[in-house]
Amino acid sequence: MNFKIGIPLLLSLSLLQGAPFQQAAQAASQLSVDQSLYTVKRTQPLNRENLNRDYLQAKILYNNVSLRLQQSLERWRDAPLGRAEIDQIIAQLALINTEFLLNSQDLEAASKDLDLALVRLRNAQVSMMISRPVEMRGILMDAGSIPKTREGIAQVLEQFQAAGFNTIYPEVFRRGYAIYPNSKYTDQDPELRDLGFDPLWELVRESQKRNLRVIPWVWTFRVRSPGFGNPILDRVPALAAHPSDMDDTKAVPRFLSVAHPEARDYIFNLFQEMLSRYPVQGILLDYIRYDEAIPEDAISATRFRQEYFKKYGEFPPLKIAKGTPLFQEWQLWREEQVNLAVRRFKEKLRGYRQEKVLVGGSVFRSESYSRLTKMQNWRHWSNNNWIDFASDMLYTPDKKDLNLWLDWETDGGKRQDLLYPVLGAHRFSSPDDIFGQIGVIQDRHTGGLSIFALAHFKRESLKELKEGPFRKPAMVPHEDLLLALKTILEDLGQWLFRVSQETEAPNPEALNGFRNQLLGLKAAYDRLPVKSYTLEQLQPPFEALLQELNKAALPKPFKQEIRDRLGLLEKLLAIRSRQENNAAKGYTPSTQPSVVVIPAARALPSAKVSRAVNVPVLDGRIEPGEWQNATELKIKYWYNGFSESGINTTVWLSYDQDNLYIGIDNEEPYLDRITAGAQDWDDKRLFTADDAVEIMLAPAGQKEKYYHFALNSKNVRYDARQGDQSWNGKWKSAVAFQDERWQVEMAIPLRELGIDPGKGVALAANFFRNRFQDLTPYSAWSVPFDNYHTPSRFGTLTFD
Repeated sequence: MNFKIGIPLLLSLSLLQGAPFQQAAQAASQLSVDQSLYTVKRTQPLNRENLNRDYLQAKILYNNVSLRLQQSLERWRDAPLGRAEIDQIIAQLALINTEFLLNSQDLEAASKDLDLALVRLRNAQVSMMISRPVEMRGILMDAGSIPKTREGIAQVLEQFQAAGFNTIYPEVFRRGYAIYPNSKYTDQDPELRDLGFDPLWELVRESQKRNLRVIPWVWTFRVRSPGFGNPILDRVPALAAHPSDMDDTKAVPRFLSVAHPEARDYIFNLFQEMLSRYPVQGILLDYIRYDEAIPEDAISATRFRQEYFKKYGEFPPLKIAKGTPLFQEWQLWREEQVNLAVRRFKEKLRGYRQEKVLVGGSVFRSESYSRLTKMQNWRHWSNNNWIDFASDMLYTPDKKDLNLWLDWETDGGKRQDLLYPVLGAHRFSSPDDIFGQIGVIQDRHTGGLSIFALAHFKRESLKELKEGPFRKPAMVPHEDLLLALKTILEDLGQWLFRVSQETEAPNPEALNGFRNQLLGLKAAYDRLPVKSYTLEQLQPPFEALLQELNKAALPKPFKQEIRDRLGLLEKLLAIRSRQENNAAKGYTPSTQPSVVVIPAARALPSAKVSRAVNVPVLDGRIEPGEWQNATELKIKYWYNGFSESGINTTVWLSYDQDNLYIGIDNEEPYLDRITAGAQDWDDKRLFTADDAVEIMLAPAGQKEKYYHFALNSKNVRYDARQGDQSWNGKWKSAVAFQDERWQVEMAIPLRELGIDPGKGVALAANFFRNRFQDLTPYSAWSVPFDNYHTPSRFGTLTFD
């Protein structure tokens, strides 16, 4: 393996250099290696203009790949960098030839060379990706995509095993049906009923031949999809989750009531039947929650009322108002029904089979959303070791979304849970999206990934996965912690040995010294008894190894690569520590969900607006001298009043004879995560995904005749009068970015709103900030409790 930065690479780096490129090259070793797979989508039809545009984009891509290759070589990355270097040089030559042919007007030949360059740049990027020897690599096999022949099953499993996958999740229960025959509790799926063989047994048998783990993916409480029959609810109609509102005649039950003990037993008997017949390694619980369409089913409401009466000697109101302490109690009671289901299932599995049966949860992202709408609190399950892993459904084409959502799921990296996020192939804008998302998962030292689903996954990605992130075979992290740690150390030791054999290896004496210490740690782990070791035997010697790495006289980029490679080991130890601590506690209570309105948020706020001492220059920068004596407000509450926002947003107000001046200072520690998709005036995308501010203004006593102003971080604006967006006001605005904040300055002509500014004149107002990085992305000055367009909840501004 060639780690050296050779003359060909240095020549290729000079192909398209300019000052910005040189600056980037100097900083390359300070950056983490981007593991996305970038390409250029060819523009049609083929003409000089389109071809020249594509060529210029390919030059930018070439520079990006060259930088990444330089950085990977400086870090002695454990990847086939020699192969990447060859691809990059061929791409260089192809781009040079493309330019020559473009100038010669030979568009067909230029297009072929450009295609060659793009293929080679793609190959180089794949080759630079790391491959981990410990990692969950799963594919969710939706029942409709399971092949209908034995040969077809063998073929698809062979494809995925050859590509480096180690786990399949066949959809064993869906829509109330089982995919296997002769169940005591339900019917066999009609799509798989007449195959002449048992598809689940065939999947298990063929997986065993290929050392693939089989973890059935099961719908838990959802047992029906309209139009597909009703095999379970026809058997046990009394257990259906009907709406508690008797006037609701349209809602069709799709779930068993989580609150009914017999419903839980029925489902668990069904699962245990499957586990008793098939030697699978675990079970992935999907739909382990309430139905969001019927969150207050009749059985749950009745049982809650009965238990409330036993506790308090009276019945609760039939309609429980949201935001009250009683609603919080109702919320926690329903959560507890789901918690009971998970807990008792885990307890029933203990000792059920000689082999351990792992339990995973397929769960929604965002704690507040999943708890408030689904009554699903997987953190509580994990805190009590009722699940072995969580598979958060993180469906997006954008790796930035994935990184943000993993921040949510790990509480900013503070939680230590075994996570196998599910990536949504159905949401990818291109099959290549998977590579950047795998890169995020690896960079965060997450335990692995699974892909939803076979029906959506593009098989052409299998070859690149095998050549890139799935290059090495990998064991799953959850089966044997000690073996996983030793596997990571052995793989690291082999890599360091290969580096040490290079003619220009960095400080061979220091390198071999550290490698010997690393192998010494593996030897110590080898001596531990397989089933009776403790964290105390694992953690201190690992921490000592990290200290030795810090002291090692090795180049900084190389040391950082070693440290990154040790990150997964460190993460697995942290997860084990949390599990042991949880077990020692015995039981960890659930946290209180944010469903009660805090008292301070109920009042309608008011403020006096000072006359402007200096008219601010509208450049987006809130300078103290321009806003001297301005009135200060805070956008501090969630829109529902359940909590204060965790980020500072300050509004400054002043006025003169013509305008209301508004300055908004938006604290933002993650400026790289700001989104601004809206591009045109009155583009409503501004409200669905953009970081934005919104203002509502109306004459006092005429709140319903309010004006709506909004803008995003690119100063793309929206305005409307009483909801009519055809109205366009004559207001002015500017946006600017500063360290960890973006700022807005606005001037709104008041007379255009029917307001004659003067001392003592009042107007109704509200101010909002949308920040989609937050778990609850909407915050307000005056809490609307519902949506922003609630004039009755506008506050009051009085000109001073």
